[in-house]
Amino acid sequence: MAEFVHIAVFLVLAGAFVYVIVGAVSGLASKERKTVRISARVSEKSDGEPLSVKFETDGGEVLSFPVTKSEFEDLNAGDAGTLAYRGEAFLGFMPDSLASKGDKS
Repeated sequence: MAEFVHIAVFLVLAGAFVYVIVGAVSGLASKERKTVRISARVSEKSDGEPLSVKFETDGGEVLSFPVTKSEFEDLNAGDAGTLAYRGEAFLGFMPDSLASKGDKS
């Protein structure tokens, strides 16, 4: 009987440990999957391999992303707008000039 209790306690503790570890890992992964939208400007374009674009946020943070050829051609240094990204993945950039064309104020 005592051996059964020891095994039961061990299984409960092992299960709790696994639950905590899995919860922590999934919490970190979910943060990386969160889409961020922030005001920024295109600060630099690099036509090396891979093509990349640097953005500077209003807070001064510099973020760099690899982009496709089409995205690279659409972005202009100095453009200000809304940057969207998830983790290290570039999702898009909406220049303020395009966003204001959609306003009917």
